Amino acid sequence: MRVPDPPAHLDVSPVPDKTIADAVAWYATIGVPVTERWIKTVTDRRELSCRIVAGRRMYATEELWRFIVTRPTRTAGAARYKNTKGNRTA
Repeated sequence: MRVPDPPAHLDVSPVPDKTIADAVAWYATIGVPVTERWIKTVTDRRELSCRIVAGRRMYATEELWRFIVTRPTRTAGAARYKNTKGNRTA
């Protein structure tokens, strides 16, 4: 899957210099509300990669961008949920 280029005003870097709290704040600057718990969960699932630096999970903005633009839409997830939870007719 090709990852779209970030907007010109968004400075992305391959250097893992963001903590989990910094990653949440970075996502907020681009209008994506996430929680620290969600970041930890997707990292534990190996969906979002990080590097361990001085014993802490550190994230590169390049990886944060790649991850968020390749996520399925919330609408698609809701449709999957609706179709799999036993909505019977008849």
